[in-house]
Amino acid sequence: MVHDRMKEPLRRSGSWYLKWLLASYAASYALFLFMVVTSLPFCGYRFSNWWFTPIGGNVQLGVAMLVSPFVYKRLR
Repeated sequence: MVHDRMKEPLRRSGSWYLKWLLASYAASYALFLFMVVTSLPFCGYRFSNWWFTPIGGNVQLGVAMLVSPFVYKRLR
């Protein structure tokens, strides 16, 4: 007999919600970064001038935080 998952309620653990929360935050942050970087030329900035400012340094830190779990997973 085939088990029908639709008849029983879905049980999700707390870690599932935490992963979903972190993934949605990462996706929204990536979209925000994309919008900021693509709008720079319209504001009179060049990417190379902006990337090395204190604001660009904060974005670099954010990018490193987003990318580091994937890099760490590959290096293990």
